[in-house]
This record gives sequence, C-alpha cells and structure tokens, in this order.
Amino acid sequence: MAILTGSEIYKQIQAGNITMDPFDPKLINPNSCNLHIADEIKVYKSDRLIKLNGVDLIVLDSHKVNETDTYKMTDDGFMLLPGILYLGRTVEKVGTTKFVPKLDGRSSTGRLGLKIHLTAGFGDIGFNGTWTLELEVTHPLIIYPGDEVCQICFETVEGDTDYLYNGRYQGQVNATASRFYENKKGVFNLEDVAQD
Repeated sequence: MAILTGSEIYKQIQAGNITMDPFDPKLINPNSCNLHIADEIKVYKSDRLIKLNGVDLIVLDSHKVNETDTYKMTDDGFMLLPGILYLGRTVEKVGTTKFVPKLDGRSSTGRLGLKIHLTAGFGDIGFNGTWTLELEVTHPLIIYPGDEVCQICFETVEGDTDYLYNGRYQGQVNATASRFYENKKGVFNLEDVAQD
C-alpha cells in the first residue's frame, strides 16, 4: 500500500475517484488534505452515575442506545475539558470506492493536546459521509467552528474491491454516537460454546 501525494489526491478528486464536498484545493498538503470541524458537538448523557474520587462519572452501556446532548459552537468558541469524550464531525463529506481513507489529527492541534480519534482512524472503501471525530483533550482547550483540526490521506489497495462499505454509519451527516448496540443481535455467548 502507498499513500497518495497531495497532487495525486487533487487528480483523483478531479477524476471523481475521491469525492469531497466542499473541496478547497488550498487545503491540500504534501500527502493529505486538511478538514474542518463543524459547529456541532455532542456529549453523552446518562442517568446512571458512579462516583470516583468525589467526581460523578456517567456510565455508558455498550448494548444500549446511549443518548447525547447536542451543543452548537459559536464564534466565541467551545471549551473542551479533560475526562469527557466529545463527538464532533467534519464539515466535509468524503467518499471513495478506490482508496482507503485515513483520518488523523494535525501536528499543530496535537501540540495543543487535542486528540481527534480514539480508534476510528481509517475508513472503509465505499464509505461516504462526514467523519465523526472522537475528541479528547489533555487540558482545557477552546476550539472554534471551522478550525482545520484534522487531515485525511488516502492509501492504495491490493486486490479487488468487491466488498464496499454499506454499514450503519453510511451517509452520516451529523456527529453520530456509537451504534455498537446493534451488534447485540449477534452476541457471542461463551455458554453456547461446547467445552471439551
């Protein structure tokens, strides 16, 4: 696998093999393209709390729908605090059926202590939508709508692309909370496994 150069990203967008809407050629880097954060921030909420060192922490359940509160960032910014997972999203809707898209933070935002994703750094071939950002900070940080907080690159693949992504996040527009609970239908049960 190889990473596309910035000029190749531009060519593939022009050829329609990568879609990016909106697209600004000025955001292309030597081997990536910067993306903006939208003005939407979501935070998980829960009526189930535990107390740890005197602090109330919410409890999420991987087998249930976990509700969120939605906040709009203003031009005055939005303060992110340590110990909270924020869900943001890119302004840009990105898609490709030819390459593996990989999202990561930029070095400038990393140097401010902002993490862009926890584990969802690469996308599947065939995904088309905005990217949900799993935001965490090491200390309080004010961010603003439209900040170029992340970058996307594209890797070539080997083999046929017979299996294009068509999963539960396809076409997402808003920051999307986990839909892991949908796996519950096919939960692996250790008690069902025959023991020797």
